[in-house]
Amino acid sequence: MVDVKFIRENAELLKDVSQKKRIDPKIIDEILEVDKARRELILKAETVRAEQKKTKDREEGARLKTGFKEAEENLKPVEERFNRLMVLVPNIISPDTPVGESEADNREVYRWGEPKKFNFQAKDHVQLGRDLDIIDFERGTKVGGFRGYTGERICSIWHRLF
Repeated sequence: MVDVKFIRENAELLKDVSQKKRIDPKIIDEILEVDKARRELILKAETVRAEQKKTKDREEGARLKTGFKEAEENLKPVEERFNRLMVLVPNIISPDTPVGESEADNREVYRWGEPKKFNFQAKDHVQLGRDLDIIDFERGTKVGGFRGYTGERICSIWHRLF
């Protein structure tokens, strides 16, 4: 995840990267707006908390405690929105990375070594996990709510294979 300070300082760069990755660049502006509101609410809550700790008057302390709880409640939805937006921020791409319409536009820049040749049809990690009974996709989906991978034996078997 990109640091919010970096986003504040490099908004235009991130808008450009967003556009290249076909992500709506308006997300960057939206994050900056939500971040500003979030920082203001955090400052307000911290100010009320500091006043509460300084006061010796019980009635004033009770009033400030209520004010602090209210400030925290106002902050919660803004924090949630901020966190949902932050995961949408794209990572920076290298300036020499070619931009294309599809995977077909990718090009090989260099190759290290020769690809291994097998005398059998190679399998991907999903098929290997199923064949070796080391990944439980169904349970991963139930637990994680997405195509997650679980398997208690995966590490030990993986190390024995390779």
